[in-house]
Amino acid sequence: MRNNGFTLIEMLVVLLMMCILLLWLPKLAKHPHAMHYHMEALRYRLIEIQEQAQTEKKVHKVTFHSTSMRNNDRQMHLPIQCNGTIVFHENGNVDQAKTITCTYQGVQGELVILLGNGRMYVK
Repeated sequence: MRNNGFTLIEMLVVLLMMCILLLWLPKLAKHPHAMHYHMEALRYRLIEIQEQAQTEKKVHKVTFHSTSMRNNDRQMHLPIQCNGTIVFHENGNVDQAKTITCTYQGVQGELVILLGNGRMYVK
């Protein structure tokens, strides 16, 4: 008699391992990608504010406190927690290089603002 099949125990062990992977993998992969997405969205929003300072020929001060971002008199809620201040001058330049550190679900990310023309990148 040939024994071509799997035993019940083998099938249960494989099923258990698949369930564990399905529960753990999304959690491990979700945080860094979500953080990067939120940091890029923040970078694009700051670029818009920088362009606004240039077109309006007006200083724009952006202040981060916990999950809020204040640009002059406007306030915006953020899904990430950040702290710090950035000042965009009339020509769009910044007078001080900065690194804004943000946290999202225990994962940290950094937004680096370079001195001068205010170029930004996510680290």
